[in-house]
Amino acid sequence: MRKLIILLVIIFMAASMVPALSAENAPGTENPAVTSPDKPIENAEVKETGINPADIYQETMSRIMENINSNNNAKAEEVLRQLIKDYPDFDGAYDLLGSLLRGEGKVDDAAGIYNQMLSKNPRFEAPYNNLIEIEFERGNVNGVKELALKMLAANVNNSRAFGYLGDYCMAIGKFDMAEEFYSKSLLSNSLNNDAAERLGSLYKITGRFDKAIALYKDALARTPGSDRYMRLLADTYAETGKLNEAVEVLQKMAEIYPGLVQSRRDLAHLWVKLGNIPAALAEYKTILDMTPGYLDALNDYIGLLQASGKNETAVTEIERLGKIWGEKIKFPIPVGPEKPAEAPPEKPQK
Repeated sequence: MRKLIILLVIIFMAASMVPALSAENAPGTENPAVTSPDKPIENAEVKETGINPADIYQETMSRIMENINSNNNAKAEEVLRQLIKDYPDFDGAYDLLGSLLRGEGKVDDAAGIYNQMLSKNPRFEAPYNNLIEIEFERGNVNGVKELALKMLAANVNNSRAFGYLGDYCMAIGKFDMAEEFYSKSLLSNSLNNDAAERLGSLYKITGRFDKAIALYKDALARTPGSDRYMRLLADTYAETGKLNEAVEVLQKMAEIYPGLVQSRRDLAHLWVKLGNIPAALAEYKTILDMTPGYLDALNDYIGLLQASGKNETAVTEIERLGKIWGEKIKFPIPVGPEKPAEAPPEKPQK
């Protein structure tokens, strides 16, 4: 997974050909001491040497990608370190090197790279996020708190920083303070989905399901059609026994995102709980027509057919879906009436 993340980072950075990806260049975070994003670094170097650093950046990133694809991470690391040495303003190279080091298990070295980024620019948010991930992995919640406070020192309205402080308070069991920080996070940025999800979870942990439902509805009003909030809202309805409301949300979700088969499977489960077996069977059939290899759904479907006394249909469906899938489906539950177990032979009497 980390290799995939690294490759995506490389593709993004190489395509953009931006020499510096620091926070100064992000909207709303301009630092007057740094070159304005409206005046990119042009660079006396281009005029003097005819060499454009952005071209070197793109070429170097291509070489790094080749090394990673060849599982030559040591060479990729060497090239990145040289790139940083020659062009210290290429912030994306630091971020990529940190990811590479973490993937190699060199967490302390990665943390050193992220701190090096922060020494260049304390307002750059990416290294904070990475360092906080590392501290959570280490179980060092106090480290998380210290980094979040540093983020706020650089930007008093940093929504992520408030969210991290909420996570810290949750970790030490201070739910009231966690609620306050998550609320501040959303006040700073109403589209901070992580903070909204965590606040909703806090409401549920403390038994305030109505507040969680209201929060998710409000989030859906701001971001209509969000599969994340629809999922959370449906789950919360189901947890509180409001099955019809949960069904309504999941049906809407299926209309917008017909390919989200896990949500459709959850919808089928709800139909079963509500006693609507035909609707559940129809939902499973739809799922398996789209993804015949979805064995969990197949297991549910065939089991429900059997429970409904439709053994012949179960056999037919296994054969049909096997043809769509292109291979024989091995189903763990025997279809049809089971053969009675033979009685053990009687022991001879002495």
